[in-house]
Amino acid sequence: EANEDNSYTLTVSTHDKHITIRTNKNDGEPFAYTIQLNTKTGFFTLTDDVGNYILLDSEKTRIRLENKDKTFVDLNRKSIFGEAIEDITWKCKNFSVDAARTINMKTINFNNKSTNYKLNSNSIEYTGTAVLNGNWRVNGNSHVSGNSYEGSSSGPNNRE
Repeated sequence: EANEDNSYTLTVSTHDKHITIRTNKNDGEPFAYTIQLNTKTGFFTLTDDVGNYILLDSEKTRIRLENKDKTFVDLNRKSIFGEAIEDITWKCKNFSVDAARTINMKTINFNNKSTNYKLNSNSIEYTGTAVLNGNWRVNGNSHVSGNSYEGSSSGPNNRE
């Protein structure tokens, strides 16, 4: 006897306002899928039986992609959220970030490898220990409060 457990189904319901397609794994298929267009609530979903899904929620202005490992990208109204338990990698020719207010980064190690590095800021506040390897040149005024330790210098040394 044909039922949802052993047959692919297509349901079109103008009463419940949805179109649903379901597959199953009755004949050895590795995954089962459900595709639903729900015009009553204004969303579209594509899911499989292991926890991966795509959601388009028109009413809430949301698009979410998530896999069974809980890695996701969520376009939620005017914000984008994302999470990966392991890595996020972007590869491109040019990468720009234009944040109107703030960029916050929190990590254990921060590595930046660049041929040229330019920083343009009205002020810089640094807390911690700085180790400078290589040449260091100051154009303009430099002031050191506290102890300054010198290894070697090829230029004039002004101490207060």
